[in-house]
Amino acid sequence: VTELGLSGASVALYRPGYERPLLRGFGSMTPDSAIMIASVSKVVVGGAAAKIFELGLATPDDEISYHNPSFPNVPIYWRDLLTHRSSLARDVVGCCDSRTSPAYGRRDGVNPHNPTCPLDNLEGWYTKYLTGAGETSVGGTTEWWNDEDPNSGDYPLSKKWKNEKPGSEPAGEQYSNLAVGLLGLLIERAAPPKADGSAHSFASFSHEYIFAPLGMTNTAWFRDDLPADTHQVTMTAKSGNGNPSGEYCFIDYPSGQLMSTARDMASTRSRVASAKRLAASDVAP
Repeated sequence: VTELGLSGASVALYRPGYERPLLRGFGSMTPDSAIMIASVSKVVVGGAAAKIFELGLATPDDEISYHNPSFPNVPIYWRDLLTHRSSLARDVVGCCDSRTSPAYGRRDGVNPHNPTCPLDNLEGWYTKYLTGAGETSVGGTTEWWNDEDPNSGDYPLSKKWKNEKPGSEPAGEQYSNLAVGLLGLLIERAAPPKADGSAHSFASFSHEYIFAPLGMTNTAWFRDDLPADTHQVTMTAKSGNGNPSGEYCFIDYPSGQLMSTARDMASTRSRVASAKRLAASDVAP
């Protein structure tokens, strides 16, 4: 921790011959400190999709309702999203360039684009983003996702999709955060209703069918959904200068926004290792 200039770290170490992990905290962190786990979040999305399949609510070979405009007659399946073969671009347009996308940012006032998290519902945002059907208001900033004029300053479809046939082995980069976020939306659509009859969000489905049954008490997609007494750790800037980057969030949150602890992630690993697979009784009643 000292050598890398980190304020803290938490570790879950599995050792051969030991059933339980060795949990340690360093610096300002303990095994129960919650931090955004970035793309490890995708493991949970895959587990949530598997639960949808297990419940008989969808299959990996079900076709989705969106198409790459360069290949309008080529279907895209759940399996393509799971294997990064959907031909969707890696990220939301504008997320990582000098112009801060309204779909990204912080809620601590440093970046005025996104004062609140979650930023918007997955259904409304993805529908408008991928079809160019209209404007979206994210964190107080309105964007018109117009696909007709590539010179309008808005975001044309050509930047949202790769020029590659869905389902094929990509010639270039295969990875797609945007596709995993869309998978979260499909899970949300397919999910059974809550006990009170209301619809699940992807976040609430994850809690009921994954986190709660596995005893992941300090795990949530949004900071506000963590228990009040959870020690939350703020991310630091990628530049490595150690400055806090603020409590940021992003619209395709299933792709990397999960907050969790070393203890919770270790408990998941222990359950999977002992059962060899996530049986129905392991993940949900």
